[in-house]
Amino acid sequence: MLQLPRVCHAGLRGPDVHAYSRVYRKAGVRHRPQTKYFGVHMVDNTIVFQKRHNLKMDGVVGQHTFDAMRQYFDGYDKYLLRKAIKRAEIPGPRELIIGAALAMYHHRPFTYEEVRPYPMTLSGFYARGSDCSGTSTGCYHYANGYHSSVPDPNNMHFDGYGSTYSMTPHGSRVTAARPGDLAFYYPTYSHVGVVLDSTRVFSHGKPGDPTIIPLSWATQVRSYL
Repeated sequence: MLQLPRVCHAGLRGPDVHAYSRVYRKAGVRHRPQTKYFGVHMVDNTIVFQKRHNLKMDGVVGQHTFDAMRQYFDGYDKYLLRKAIKRAEIPGPRELIIGAALAMYHHRPFTYEEVRPYPMTLSGFYARGSDCSGTSTGCYHYANGYHSSVPDPNNMHFDGYGSTYSMTPHGSRVTAARPGDLAFYYPTYSHVGVVLDSTRVFSHGKPGDPTIIPLSWATQVRSYL
C-alpha cells in the first residue's frame, strides 16, 4: 500500500505537494494551477478538504488526511508520491519564512506576551507566547536555520530588546511587497507582520486583534533578503 511520504505542512516543496494539489482540484476544492509549493492557498485548501471529510482542520497533510485522499489518487499521483519518498526538495528562503508564519497562524491561539529575549524555536513561541515583533523575528530565525541567505535576526537588532522601530533601519524599503517581507504599521511603526501574499499579512496581535491584516494598511514594507 502506498505510504505517506512525510507529514506535509506550510513551507515545504516537492512532488508530494504536487500530488496533493492535483487531488484538491479533482475533489473540487482547488481551482488554481497545480503547484509543488505548500503555500497559503495549499493550506487553505487542505483545511477545506479536511472539513469535508470530518478531519481535524489543521492545514497539515498527515496520515488521516492522506488516507482520505486515497480515493482520488491516479497513476500519476502515485508516481509523484513514490518520487517524494526518494527525495525531498528544500524550500527557498522566502518559502521557509512564510511556512513559519503559516505554522504559527494555524497553531492559534497562543499567548500574546512581550517575552524577552524571544524564543528561538516555533515550539518556544507556542509555549511562552510572544508579540508582533517576536513572531516576525521567529519566522526569520526558523528560515535562517535552513538557509544562510536569510539574515540572522540577532545581527539586525531583532533581539527582542528594541521596538519594531529598531527593525526599520535594516533591509530595503520596497513599494512592491513580496512574500516574506515585513510590513510595518502606524506612523510610529509600532506594529509589524510578515507579508504572506499580495494582499495579506500575518501578525500576532493582542487578544482580540486580527492575525491576518490587509497589506494595503501598511505604512511601510521592507525587504531583508
